[in-house]
Amino acid sequence: MIKKYIWFIYLPLLIANVYPCTTLGISTKDYIYLAKNRDMLLDRQKVMVFKPTKGNKFVALVSNMQNYNNKPVIKTDVIRAGINEKNLAIVNMSVKWSLSNEQFDLEDLYEDGSDFMSYILSNYSNVKSITKNMSKLIKKFKYPEFYMIADRLNIAYIEIDPKGNYAVKIANNEKLVHTNHYLIDVPFNEYDESRKSSSSFTRYKRATELVNNTNFGDINDIFTILNDRNDLVNYNNSIFRVNNPKTPHEGKTVSQFIVQIPKDQTNSAELFVNIINTSEEYQFTLDKKFWQFNNNKTISLQ
Repeated sequence: MIKKYIWFIYLPLLIANVYPCTTLGISTKDYIYLAKNRDMLLDRQKVMVFKPTKGNKFVALVSNMQNYNNKPVIKTDVIRAGINEKNLAIVNMSVKWSLSNEQFDLEDLYEDGSDFMSYILSNYSNVKSITKNMSKLIKKFKYPEFYMIADRLNIAYIEIDPKGNYAVKIANNEKLVHTNHYLIDVPFNEYDESRKSSSSFTRYKRATELVNNTNFGDINDIFTILNDRNDLVNYNNSIFRVNNPKTPHEGKTVSQFIVQIPKDQTNSAELFVNIINTSEEYQFTLDKKFWQFNNNKTISLQ
């Protein structure tokens, strides 16, 4: 087990505030899209294929940050988004909430729900089976977080508060947007700090406007929204965040993860990953050939 560290409160507060992230779930005639702008300080990112001893194979965007402000954080790869061989995909978004009552160390804050995503990708094949089992899952994974999940039929987002309460919104033909504040009207009153984030509200409003006014034709329409820089005056309020030189600790958009899941199950999903800080672009067709590999643990695709 990696040794955990607890530092002065300002370090966790800074870590908690650099995970903005904007996510989209879009259903069209032929496809379901799940997309994420990952916002963070610069860290190490790559795409990896995982083959668990038991369960589904999956491919994920992973990252690690070996130190933050010269303090050790985590040296293992942390899952940021992924899709498995059953065409079930998941992304996460951090909760903008007050740490005054609940304390998490730097490793927990950086892992940011990675264990939940790994478990979901390894053990589940569709959205509804996850939402039906949330009462059991929440007993094992209580970390406060937002997730968006998708398969070939449904899209949903899950909201979890610091005490393990949760709420779910599931859709099939709707267009979903999520940023970093609670959207579902549930008694999360203790955590209204999340509702005070001007960046989260601004990005949510802008993304919702674009989604509702876009006639989605192909993947390029998704990229257009993810690359929107409508508010460069405030830097961090755009969907594509450009770091404000006055507040460098707040992070910027460092990668994009998009899956295109065909509603016709005879077709293969497509995965698009842009690692922006290193100018790497990847596209993978997730067909049988892709999943047929011989490594017993993991394969890096870079």
